[in-house]
Amino acid sequence: RDIVSTNDGKVVRIEHMSANDHGMGNNVIVEHVLEDGSKIYSSYSHLASIESNLHEGDLIEKGEKIGVMGGSGSGVSNKWGIHLHFELKDQPVTDNPSGDGQHWGYMPTHPDNFGYHDPNAFINIISVQSSYPSPGASCGNGLIYDCSLYCVSASTVSNWTGDGYCDDGSYGVVLTCPTFNNDGGDCNSSTGDDSGGSSNGVPGQSCGTGQVYDCNSNCVSSSQASSWTGDGYCDDGSYGMVLTCSAFNNDGGDCGFSGGSSSNSPGQSCGNGQVYDCNLNCVNSGTATNWTGDGYCDDGSYGLVLTCSAFSNDGGDCN
Repeated sequence: RDIVSTNDGKVVRIEHMSANDHGMGNNVIVEHVLEDGSKIYSSYSHLASIESNLHEGDLIEKGEKIGVMGGSGSGVSNKWGIHLHFELKDQPVTDNPSGDGQHWGYMPTHPDNFGYHDPNAFINIISVQSSYPSPGASCGNGLIYDCSLYCVSASTVSNWTGDGYCDDGSYGVVLTCPTFNNDGGDCNSSTGDDSGGSSNGVPGQSCGTGQVYDCNSNCVSSSQASSWTGDGYCDDGSYGMVLTCSAFNNDGGDCGFSGGSSSNSPGQSCGNGQVYDCNLNCVNSGTATNWTGDGYCDDGSYGLVLTCSAFSNDGGDCN
């Protein structure tokens, strides 16, 4: 499910799953400035994926999408399952803000003693002040701030918004925030760039230096995708990457059949605790069961395709 920012702020840290992530996996930390000028940081961990157009230093608005809920890092490996690990803390770090390794996360028995804060005390009452200029505001004659708070030509922004190309900063202007309606809808799906080329998020294609698109068109480390393909574990998004398509040979066979065809059917078992979804990708059976009929149409946007009769068109969610 989509994970969004709890309030207006600035993205100060983006951490992709690594040996140094303290078990938090894919993590985003947002800085919020309180009315008294002090700062507090909201942390979102174990994400299956992070929005590809989100960068450190970007301003983010309340309700703006950060990523997709998952189980990266120690989320699934510790058998906690797919969930959001949310924290409010004094420092933009994935570990203990106080440096005391004996305390991890907010505990009612030690309120605020170690740099953590009770989310219930802040989640609905955080009042942030605008210590930053706002995207779309004037910054000079014929100039406005873009989503990264760079001063750019207002006419360029007007011409490039909704022109069919996603302006994510590659060409000097960032229009991927709600102020510009996600570039007039151009960045709702990867449609191209302002050089006249195309970038359609095809799985396996390069999306930057040392990066490729996974099967959900998220930009991931190419070396990690290579090392995880055929390693014996099914990368269906639970660990931050989706490699369950033909571009990665169905995760090198880790997720069931390999190759472009199979006699298997949606809903059939493809391993211990796994079933084929409607695209014959091997997915977690518990997740498929929980997501069927939950009110959200699982058409592949969240890593599973349940839009066939085997799953009753996602339990009616996609009717």
